[in-house]
Amino acid sequence: MPELQRTFPAGIRILTVVPQSALCHYNRALPFDTPGSTDEAFQDYTRPIQFAPDLAAALRHRRIVSYQTVRYLSAISDRENVLRGRRDHETLGRVYCNLALAQLVQGDRARARSNADKAADLGCEEARVLCHELL
Repeated sequence: MPELQRTFPAGIRILTVVPQSALCHYNRALPFDTPGSTDEAFQDYTRPIQFAPDLAAALRHRRIVSYQTVRYLSAISDRENVLRGRRDHETLGRVYCNLALAQLVQGDRARARSNADKAADLGCEEARVLCHELL
C-alpha cells in the first residue's frame, strides 16, 4: 500500500472521503495494472464493478488482467457483461473518438466529424479538440 500511496496519493484521499465511488476505485487499480501486480489490479478492478456493474472500462481492464492471470472464466464473464450491459459515457466517447481518428486517417472527414461530434456529446474532451480541428 505505501507504493500505491506514492503513485496515486489523491486516489487514496478521495477513497477515504467517497468510499463507494466506482470511478475512484477504478482509478486506484490503474497503477497496479503492471506485470507483477496483476493480482492487486484484479482485486481493485473488482471493487468498482461492485458499485457500478455497467462500468465498461473496469470490466474491460479486469478482463485483460483475468487473461494474464489465467482466470479465463472471469474473463469470459466480463466480456459477456460488457456486451449485455449499458456502456458508460466515457468508454463510448473514446470508442467514437478512436473511430473518428481512424476515419480521418483514411480521408473520410465527413464520417470522422460525425463520430467526433458523438464522442464530444458523450463528454470526451479529446473529441472536442478533434471537432475544432475538423471545422
